[in-house]
Amino acid sequence: MTAIAVEPVAQAAPPRSRRPRWIRSATYDLGVAALWVPFAAVAWALADNGPAVRWLVAATLMFSVMHQPLTLLLVYGDRKQFATRRAIFTASPFVLAALVAFGMLVSFALLAVVAAVWNAVHTLQQRYGLTRIYGRKAQDSHGNAERLLLYSWLVTAVLAAASARSTADKVAVAGLGGVNRRALDLLTDAAPIARILLPIAAAVAIAALVRWALAEHRNPNANPAKWFYVGSTLVMILLVAVNPLVGFIAYVGSHAAEYFLVVHHHLEGRYRPKPKAGEPVDVRTGPVAAVVRSPAGRTGFLAAYLAGIGAILVGLTAAGYPYFTLFVLIAGGLHLFYDGLIWKLRRPDVGRGFGIPNTQAPSSGASG
Repeated sequence: MTAIAVEPVAQAAPPRSRRPRWIRSATYDLGVAALWVPFAAVAWALADNGPAVRWLVAATLMFSVMHQPLTLLLVYGDRKQFATRRAIFTASPFVLAALVAFGMLVSFALLAVVAAVWNAVHTLQQRYGLTRIYGRKAQDSHGNAERLLLYSWLVTAVLAAASARSTADKVAVAGLGGVNRRALDLLTDAAPIARILLPIAAAVAIAALVRWALAEHRNPNANPAKWFYVGSTLVMILLVAVNPLVGFIAYVGSHAAEYFLVVHHHLEGRYRPKPKAGEPVDVRTGPVAAVVRSPAGRTGFLAAYLAGIGAILVGLTAAGYPYFTLFVLIAGGLHLFYDGLIWKLRRPDVGRGFGIPNTQAPSSGASG
C-alpha cells in the first residue's frame, strides 16, 4: 500500500473581536477617563495667579478629603459588609488612631511621607482597578504588566518633578501646609538622588509600555475601551513630570471625582439589584440601603452625604489643629485600607456591579 503523506492542517486563527466593552457606556466611560482634564485646565489657567492657585489647591484637597469618609459609610452603614470582617472593622479605627497619634508625636515629617506615599499608591490602585475591570471584560491576564506600567510611569514622573529646579518655586506658590507641604519639601530636597535615578526609571517605564502594548496587540479579543482609559491615565501621569503643580491638582482632584462616580454607579446594583431567574436576590440592610431604596435614591444619598461631611469639615477647620489633621489622617487611612477589602472584583456582588459576568480570574492568572 502506498503511504500517503498528509500535511498537518493549520488551525485557523481565532476570530478577532476587538469591540469596546464599556463599564457603563462610551460617553460615561470616556468622561470618567478624562475627569482629570478640567482640573488640569483650571490649574494651568491660574498658574500665574498665586492667590488663585492657593485657593484652587485648598479646594482640591478639601474635595479629596470629602470622598474618603464615604468608604466608612459603605462599611459601617451596611450590615452585611460589616459582618464580612467584623473583628477588623471593629478594631481598625482604634489601632489607626493610636498609630497616627504616635506618628505625630515622634516625627510629623515621617508621618507626612508615609501618608503621601500611601495616598499616591492608593490613587494609582484605583486607576489600576478600573483598568482590570476593562481587562476582565476581555478575559485577559495582563494585570502584572499593567501594574508595572502604571507604577513605573508614576515613579518616573515623580523623579522628574523632583529633579526639576522649578518644582520648589511651584510648591511655594501653591501655599501648601501641614502633611502635604512636608512631603513635597522632602521631595524637592531629594533632587540630587532623583537626577541619578531618573534615567533608570525612564528606561523601565518605556520597556513596560512596550511590553504592555505587545500583550494587547497579541490578544485577539483586546478591549479598546481599556486603551482609552490607560492612555488617559498615562497622559495625566506625564503631566506630573511636565508641571508638578498642575499634575498634582489633576491627580488628586480626579481621583476623588472618579470615586464618587464609581460609588454612585455601584450603589444601584448593590442595594437595588434586579432579580434574575434562578438567582437569589442579595438583600442588604442598614442605613445606606434604606436611603438608597427610598425615593431619594443613590443621588439623594450622595447629596446628603456631601452636605453632612461638608458641615463636619467646616466645624473641624474652625476647631483647627490637631483636630482637623487627626480626622484627615484617620479617615484617610481607613479609606485606603477598607477600599482594598470591599472592592475585590472576585466577589460576585462587586463584579456584577461593573458588568463582569464571571468574577473569577482567567485560568492564565489575571492580577488585580
